[in-house]
Amino acid sequence: MKPRLGWLLGPIAAVLMGFGAVSEAMCAEVRTGVFTYTIHNERFGEVGVYTNVVRREGASIIVENRTEIAVRFVFVIVYYFSATSTAVWERGRIVRYEAFTDDDGQKSKVSARADGEQVVIDGAAGRAVVPAGVYPHNPWTIGIRGARAIMSPKSGQLFPANVSEVHNEDVTHAGEILKTTTFRIDTDRQTWVWYDRDDVPVKFVMERKRGRELLTFTLIGID
Repeated sequence: MKPRLGWLLGPIAAVLMGFGAVSEAMCAEVRTGVFTYTIHNERFGEVGVYTNVVRREGASIIVENRTEIAVRFVFVIVYYFSATSTAVWERGRIVRYEAFTDDDGQKSKVSARADGEQVVIDGAAGRAVVPAGVYPHNPWTIGIRGARAIMSPKSGQLFPANVSEVHNEDVTHAGEILKTTTFRIDTDRQTWVWYDRDDVPVKFVMERKRGRELLTFTLIGID
C-alpha cells in the first residue's frame, strides 16, 4: 500500500485553500515557443540541456519539459539524469501532469490530475489529494511567484513554498542588456529566477539539494 501524506498535507492544504491559482489573465499572456537552456554545474562545468516547449491547444496551455544531464570524467559518463514531463493548464490551473525520471538508473513516474477543485497526485511519495493550486518545480512562467506549494517532478512530494521578490538586475543575454526581476523560491531547496520584461525566465539557479552545489540554467535560444 502506498503511504499517505497526511502529516504533511494538513499544513499544505491550509495554505492552498487561500491560494489563488495562476490567473487566467496571466495564461492569456503566456509566450509560446521552444525555450532552450544550458545547464552549468559549479564543479563540472556545462553538463546538460534543459528545454521547455510551451504551446496552445484551444483553451489549454501545454508545457513539455526535457532535462538531460551527463557528468563526464576523462570522457566517461559517471552520472546521468534524464527527465521529461508534460503539464496541461486550463483557466490558470494544472489539469493533467505526467513526469518520467531516470536518475542515474533509478526510475520514477509522477502523475497528477484535476478532480473538481482538487488535484490528485500519484508518485513515489504516495497519493496526495490537495486543493487546486499545486505548481510543478518548473519556473516556465512568472506565475510561479504565487505558488504556496510546489510538487517534485521526481517523487510527487509536495513542499510548502515561499516565493519572494529579491531585486531588479541587469542581465547580459545574447549581447544585450536585459532588465530583469529576480525571485527566490524556497522549498526543500532554494531557486533564484531572473524574469525579463516579457516575463520570460532568462536564467535560474537551483540548489541540487539543500545546501549542495548549484546548477545554473541559462537561456540560449527561443524558437
